[in-house]
Amino acid sequence: MLLLLIGAVGLLGVLALGAALGRRTGLLPAALRGIRPNVAGLRTATVYLGVLAAGVVVTMAVAYLLGKLGGRSGVLDREQSIHDWVADKRIDAVSDVFDVLTGIGNTWVDFWAAVSLGAVLGAWHRRLRPLLLLVLVVPVEFYLQKWIKTVIHTPKPDPATVVGPVGSYFSGGTARVLLVAGLAAVFLAPLVGARVRAWLPGVVLTLVFVEVYTRWYLGRHWVVDLVGGLVVGAGLVAAVLLAERRVTGPGVAAATEKQSLITQSN
Repeated sequence: MLLLLIGAVGLLGVLALGAALGRRTGLLPAALRGIRPNVAGLRTATVYLGVLAAGVVVTMAVAYLLGKLGGRSGVLDREQSIHDWVADKRIDAVSDVFDVLTGIGNTWVDFWAAVSLGAVLGAWHRRLRPLLLLVLVVPVEFYLQKWIKTVIHTPKPDPATVVGPVGSYFSGGTARVLLVAGLAAVFLAPLVGARVRAWLPGVVLTLVFVEVYTRWYLGRHWVVDLVGGLVVGAGLVAAVLLAERRVTGPGVAAATEKQSLITQSN
């Protein structure tokens, strides 16, 4: 029951954080609030892709360093102790439920969810960017994980103590859920009112927490694998947000900010 209590407390913390972010949307980047690009044509594409490429490089550099740290013997010893403790306290009936819930991080589930969301948001925005980014995000994550497996060789948990398949560094399911949900929120936020927009951080964080917690509970990953997935997902979403902001003029941002405040006051 202690594991379930940890999960319940963690979920309450995530919901509180999501509510706080939802109430204080001024803390979020302007791109999340309906900004339209003011730089046209090839220059826009060059700036946008340049920022995305830099974001990928920085994110993967951090993920690489974290993976190397997680492979040290002292860290692995602590990981093994946590893993064994969780395995000893696991409840079979709960594991069966979590085995289904953790499927939200399945590669094909996330891919088709991303394609569907991209199609809807692209049509809603009347722009190709939401569609292209959401269609590409799962394949990009897949190949980034494939690359990092060639340079990070941390031993995996013992399959005998795991429910379901054993994962490696970094947790692809964690990264994918954060990427798909995060990018969907980025492109949905400008299209909805303030009340709906206030719910978006909480929804994204809750989905990510469910994936992280269930994979940890089932023993499929070391803790560092899950943290690595969070780093990759958050880093790439942040890169998209920064790219959106870089192709946006300050005048447009100020006008959108003013309109958003008017909408919230109403």
